[in-house]
Amino acid sequence: MLIQLDLSDGDSLDTAAASVLQELAGAQLYHSRLGMRNPFGAFNVALQSVWESLSRCVEELERVVLTRPFARDGDPIWFEELLRRHESLLYSLMEYIETCHSILTGCFPTQDLAKKHSVTRDYERAVKEYRNYVAKIVNAIKHSQARLRSIVAFSDRVSIVGYYVESALPDGVIGPNEAIHRDGDEAFSIGLELRYHLFGIYSTASALATALKQLPIPKAPAGSLASSANQLIVNLVERVAALDALGFPSELDKCQARLTHAGDGTTSTYALEYPFRPLRVSFPTQLQVSIGTFGDAVSSVFRFPMIGERRVRDP
Repeated sequence: MLIQLDLSDGDSLDTAAASVLQELAGAQLYHSRLGMRNPFGAFNVALQSVWESLSRCVEELERVVLTRPFARDGDPIWFEELLRRHESLLYSLMEYIETCHSILTGCFPTQDLAKKHSVTRDYERAVKEYRNYVAKIVNAIKHSQARLRSIVAFSDRVSIVGYYVESALPDGVIGPNEAIHRDGDEAFSIGLELRYHLFGIYSTASALATALKQLPIPKAPAGSLASSANQLIVNLVERVAALDALGFPSELDKCQARLTHAGDGTTSTYALEYPFRPLRVSFPTQLQVSIGTFGDAVSSVFRFPMIGERRVRDP
């Protein structure tokens, strides 16, 4: 899927769902009966929370990359603020995803009818991959005592700032959650993941817009309504695109989200594409690795993500 974002055209930065929901803002649906906001209002509140959380996360990641606290002594818990902001972003994204789903199901008189309708099933299939990615992490934190932990691979010229989800493993060891991290070895580059989240924001809204257009809802605009803070989005797109697109070894052979500048000198357009499989490149060698974690006063054995060549397992 390819999404074009023209930073010189504020309307192009609105998600696909925003314009559809604005046209339905005055329609008599079933959301209030279910204790929900007007769909357009609910969407705006959830999306604004995402933009603000994403902005805070990008700001802290930029600071970490610039000041490199992981490369010096004297600041052993430098990672706390970055992980706090990243976790807040994940929660905001989960709320946004659930809000979009509730907006769709609130267009039906009962939730049972919504679940059985082909439009709902098609929508759920369209957003399943991204929803599962976010939900696995959020649910592990909420329900399984998981925690985000930092990991950075760096040299004098390179730094890959990332994280992994730490959980209790079946053997009692504390380490990467095996339901989230492939083989329990991988870590996630935050810079790469933020591109994927940007794609997920727009693709989820696109799926919602497609679904709403298939329902027999008469248009009922509620006058001129603002849908998003476009200058904030312009700033975010440019800053996320400027982040190094570096990943850990396990990410080199995985599909990624690509954000590239596609302007012709007169416009400032970015292309947001997923899935994109990058050219295979060699992972830098002779890197140092810094891991940020905390003990729990009981556990004594910890396992960390593997950085370097993937281990070969016996059949």
